[in-house]
Amino acid sequence: MRLRHAFGIVLLVVVLVIGAPLVALFVAPMLYADLIERTVQASSGLQVQFDDLELDLFPPAVAIRNLRLLNPHVEFGEPLLEIEQFSAQADPNRYLGEASNWWRSRSSGVVLRSATDASGRSNWYRPEQSRDTEPDEPFDTRVFSFRSVTISDFDFFRIIQDQTHHVHASQLVLEKQADERLLIEVDGSYRDQPLSASGVLALPDSGQARNVEFHASLLGTELTVQGRIGHDGITPGKAEITASAQDLSTLGLLLNQDLSVFEPLNLEATLEAPQPGHWSLATQGQIGDYPVNVDSTATVNGETYEIENLKVELGDSQATAQGVIDRDGKSLRASLSAPRLDLDPMPFTRKNERPRKPSDLALLQRWSLDIDARVDELLYQGYQASGLTLEADSDAGSVDFGAQLEALESTTDEQPRWQLVAPLKFNGSFDPAPKDDSAGMLSIRFNTRGLEGELETGLPADPDQQFQGQVQMRVDDFSILRGIDTSTWEKFLPIKISTEAQGTPLRLTLDPLKVTLSDDQVEGRLILDRSSEPLGISGALHGSALDIKRVATIPKGAAEDPADQREASELVFSDEAIDWSWLEAAVVDMELRLDQLTFNQSRFRNVRAQVTMQDGKLEIDPFDADLEQGGVRGHLRINREAAGAAVETRLIATELVPADLGQRDKGLIDGGETDLFMDLRASGSSPHELAAALQGEMAMEVQHASIRNDFLDLIGSDILTQTFSLINPFAEKDERTELECAALGFTASDGLLVSPDQIVIETGKLKIRGGGEIDLSEETLRIDLVPSAREGLGISIGDLARLVRLGGTLSNPQPVADPEGVLKTGATIGAAIATGGVSLLAQGLFNRARNVGTACGKIFENVAEVPEGIDPSEPGTDAED
Repeated sequence: MRLRHAFGIVLLVVVLVIGAPLVALFVAPMLYADLIERTVQASSGLQVQFDDLELDLFPPAVAIRNLRLLNPHVEFGEPLLEIEQFSAQADPNRYLGEASNWWRSRSSGVVLRSATDASGRSNWYRPEQSRDTEPDEPFDTRVFSFRSVTISDFDFFRIIQDQTHHVHASQLVLEKQADERLLIEVDGSYRDQPLSASGVLALPDSGQARNVEFHASLLGTELTVQGRIGHDGITPGKAEITASAQDLSTLGLLLNQDLSVFEPLNLEATLEAPQPGHWSLATQGQIGDYPVNVDSTATVNGETYEIENLKVELGDSQATAQGVIDRDGKSLRASLSAPRLDLDPMPFTRKNERPRKPSDLALLQRWSLDIDARVDELLYQGYQASGLTLEADSDAGSVDFGAQLEALESTTDEQPRWQLVAPLKFNGSFDPAPKDDSAGMLSIRFNTRGLEGELETGLPADPDQQFQGQVQMRVDDFSILRGIDTSTWEKFLPIKISTEAQGTPLRLTLDPLKVTLSDDQVEGRLILDRSSEPLGISGALHGSALDIKRVATIPKGAAEDPADQREASELVFSDEAIDWSWLEAAVVDMELRLDQLTFNQSRFRNVRAQVTMQDGKLEIDPFDADLEQGGVRGHLRINREAAGAAVETRLIATELVPADLGQRDKGLIDGGETDLFMDLRASGSSPHELAAALQGEMAMEVQHASIRNDFLDLIGSDILTQTFSLINPFAEKDERTELECAALGFTASDGLLVSPDQIVIETGKLKIRGGGEIDLSEETLRIDLVPSAREGLGISIGDLARLVRLGGTLSNPQPVADPEGVLKTGATIGAAIATGGVSLLAQGLFNRARNVGTACGKIFENVAEVPEGIDPSEPGTDAED
């Protein structure tokens, strides 16, 4: 609230009341109460009420009891102003002589209220107030031509939404002295803090320099003014001003603004008027943690103000400026030059929760601008810009502007640190003429090496109003960037983005949104909601096709096989706690659809996923896709807990061709059909805790595939090569191993994976059975595999490595042939397997055999025979012809 505006309304009420004695000489004053109330409402939009009115004509005087001022335009039930007793007297001779002190008043029991709601609207707000017009005549300051104003028992209530702050002053005196000085005396308190002021100041209308001496202790601040000065320097003058504050929280509460960035505040200023119309100001001290120096000289000629030299230093920042403001001609010319600006310590760059006020952009239609600025180095929140220039000019209408940024880089210690090495140019215009509901149209075009785009939008007069605009951008290459590996995204070039944006700064909707990645296109809608914490993200995106192979999964410089670089003793599952805070970083509700997803030779069709995240819970349900004959479907749920997170996933894949996951004739396996099932749960704070708490089951089966034996030699003497050579004596003789089927099944309990005899491999020449366990907590394994020759091959079990045990640790597994002669003793699972054991079919896991003559069976014969809890009618169960 502008206190001068509020005080002016109060005094306007008094002036209207004083006019009534002209007719009240013969009639009782209260008969004119209704007339006074209607006049006040017509002129100010506010309602005035009072219980009693007394008028005298000689000398003119008025006395009012229980005066109340209300605003009928807001839902604020209490009066803006209450006065128990008010009296005022006027001196007609001084008034007719246009003296600056022709009336005086005395009040008691005064209550003034200033309230602000959640939208930032004040209880003093009036719809009749216009932001787009300037008064043709200045406000009549004669209502401020008081001789003395005395208020006792003054209470000020600052109400910000649901919080009330109360300031009490037992005495407030303003008195104009004969030599055009203002005497001020205040005595009060706020939250046990003293509130006091005393001294004399030169009045704004004083035509001569006067001695001034003033001290105030207000809401945690100390202010002192001492010297001699006049408002326009007609007589040479000079004043010293000091201000200090260690704690500004109290003042910040009343202003509804965080002022902690100014703490501590210590300033000393010298204000001089060496000759008429010439001013100079020199300030030094400290604001917050930064030293500050300000020097400026200015001249005043009528309504023309010229700042000849303004120098500002705050911390490491330095800037100089000069300019001319012509109020009559309504023009502004200004230039700024700064070798370095660090915006982080600047108070105006700090986050402020105070509601924003509507922008008065219509002023640009009446003012002419000519502005140029250059900043050699600009720092803000971990970024450094170099060579920033700006030019803007207008002729009481559209504003044309141009800007250039020579370089931009990140300065944080976080990786990666990057640089924008090519100049980025901007140019555009702003038309302040209102269009529809906007306060003007903004158009910006930007371009640099490999990047260009444009933005056109309407700016709302009120920050809470809707706006609408269009954005288009094209990226042809990333040569402007240095320090960031862009190889992943280079596969999608050129990238094109086109969208229509609408909403408010707190809720932005991009609809339609179109993103083209090379030959692939994604479209849909995206909603970003910042009205509450955390950020809300919702919408739906649909793509026609996407090739996963374009996305690099291994950064440049990474090892071909990270396992080769792992020490034998290194844990596979880390003990380092996972940061699960990202689960609460946003509220997400997104539908994702893709007509075709390609990975090497695989074609996933009708891919669909629904992603939701809220209150630390992430859910991807459903996730499904169609294959040529089968499909993939499942879900993933993660729930943040006090000791980490709970993870649960279920996945079913039917008739997946493993050969399609690799490039043709370049993989380990050709052809084949794979069924996969997993239903797993775990809780923990680290990968190791999650692995050690794993519960559930998993199973996989491959049918009719061909393994390239020479591919194992290309891999090297790793665990796969050693194991395969031990269990398959034909590997070195045959070019290929024809895999009729392979199946495995594990159950998991507290991180222990157990497969009694549910590992089966059948080739045209061998049958291999096995079982064992994997302890994820200890990261050890013991898997026993027993090969046997098929009939008619002329080879016996003695010609095979009778038992191969895969043991050791997960980081360093070791295959051993017939360890300790266990087959001879018949004391292990290997002996049971070698003698037939319990068949997998009897176990019931792989009990839907459709490959006659093999022991593998099928995990599910068809989609209708899926494990309990899976709905076969969900998308992705069968491919459409």
